[in-house]
Amino acid sequence: MADWLKEHYGIEALVPSSASARQELQRIVHEELDRGIYKPESKKYGFEQTEELRKRRAQGVVLACTEFLLIIKQRDFAQPVFDTTRLHSQMAVDFILGKQGWAHVRSDQ
Repeated sequence: MADWLKEHYGIEALVPSSASARQELQRIVHEELDRGIYKPESKKYGFEQTEELRKRRAQGVVLACTEFLLIIKQRDFAQPVFDTTRLHSQMAVDFILGKQGWAHVRSDQ
């Protein structure tokens, strides 16, 4: 997906650089957020990971896992935060209503 975004839109997608960081974020989602457990230390960990990305010149944060919205909000960051639940919902509505926009991006492009 990162290569496709770069090739078609010039967007460089950054993810946490270490496998252990990515595994910990997955653990937080599956063992805590999916179960309605919201720990301050997990929110702090999420902030630390986004700060690492910001230092690597990330210009925004994509909450690609819908559960992160439960603990991370736009008000917590200076850079834009993209809520994928909202974006997918808006794309579905736009598609149903026949509006031009992201919903009309072809997968083969």
